[in-house]
Amino acid sequence: MFTNAQTDHITYDEFRTAIDSAVHQRNSAYSNAYALSIRWEDDDTRAHEDTAHFQCILKMLGLPKADELVLQPTDRTPGWTVQSSMVEMLEAARISQGKAIILCHYAGRAYHDKGAFMATAQADERPMNLGVFCLDLALDRSYYLADIDHVDVVFFLDCYYGFEASRAPPNSGDRIVEILAATGKTPRSALGLPPARNTVTGILAVEMMRRQREGHRSVEFADLVQALRGRDTVVVTPVHGLTMGASSAIRDSRLDRNSIPLELEFPLRRMPTVSSHRL
Repeated sequence: MFTNAQTDHITYDEFRTAIDSAVHQRNSAYSNAYALSIRWEDDDTRAHEDTAHFQCILKMLGLPKADELVLQPTDRTPGWTVQSSMVEMLEAARISQGKAIILCHYAGRAYHDKGAFMATAQADERPMNLGVFCLDLALDRSYYLADIDHVDVVFFLDCYYGFEASRAPPNSGDRIVEILAATGKTPRSALGLPPARNTVTGILAVEMMRRQREGHRSVEFADLVQALRGRDTVVVTPVHGLTMGASSAIRDSRLDRNSIPLELEFPLRRMPTVSSHRL
């Protein structure tokens, strides 16, 4: 942060505060982990395959299997259904002992409407505001979590226009809210149509498995996204953003092995193959 509009340097106190914050975050360990994957029952983008990809990522990281929330065609208030599941998970993380991490995954259709991030089953059918009923719950502007709560959240938005959510300016604070999403370079009208291509969840899982086979012992989501963005073979380009905090929640760091480390070491086991598919 600049001291005033006429200077391009920061004060010693500002620099010290920034360093202390970074050191504090880097030396934190997660004692508890929670995960949720959301999709529509009548989805037409093969989102169920990306749920499997997300479960694969969690397994490689040694994290618990995600709860799967499948929104039913008969649900007339899907937003409230999502909010209920998110609030339950946020509350469990908030009251848990030690530092907690939440990983939330959405796969399916989405679009932007007058600044609102909307998710829908098919062709704008039964839209819900995913920003209000899901993403915003992790931020300080909601009443579910405050900066004093030791809960970091990572969102995987495997849908078009998810990149808009990652553009939000980061809020200050010790907590981390991180977003991994797809760019919007392919029109939403192409959803569910050929040619076949990988989704964001799929290419992240494949890249993690490649690194695992090469002997990597840790992973950082921001680094994964940066590496994938530089490859011409990637059809759906991932993006990464922070809406709270100063660094990725999943990053290199060797910490207490009795808790879940920020480096999230790969278990020494083979993982199933993740195939490419039509989104």
